[in-house]
Amino acid sequence: MPHRNIGFFQNSINGVKKQQLIEMAKERARDEYRDLIQPDENFTDWFSMKVYPLYDGDVFDLGDRKIEVIEVGGHTAGSVVLIDPLTRIAYSGDACNGNTLLEFPNSLPIISYAGASSSEGEPE
Repeated sequence: MPHRNIGFFQNSINGVKKQQLIEMAKERARDEYRDLIQPDENFTDWFSMKVYPLYDGDVFDLGDRKIEVIEVGGHTAGSVVLIDPLTRIAYSGDACNGNTLLEFPNSLPIISYAGASSSEGEPE
């Protein structure tokens, strides 16, 4: 199984302060949008955490059911959806939302993001 570079997240093990996240977003935003980036009351620091990589095909055995990891592409390399075949529920996280999040160091280039949502490679 290939090793995925999760350095950005591993560097976050000690947590990232809200102000650092805002500064990162502003550094990467287009000039006309920089002043619009303001945290609201729901925006918090990233707290310390231990990070383990997930891979396409990994399975969480919860005893009465198994949850499968499916890599789906998207705004960051390694975006995943979790599938519960027993209930036919897909846990998509932010893989399905109205935002295009491309401002972080680990974000995919726009051309890769666009390709993930295209029908390239599908039979006609």
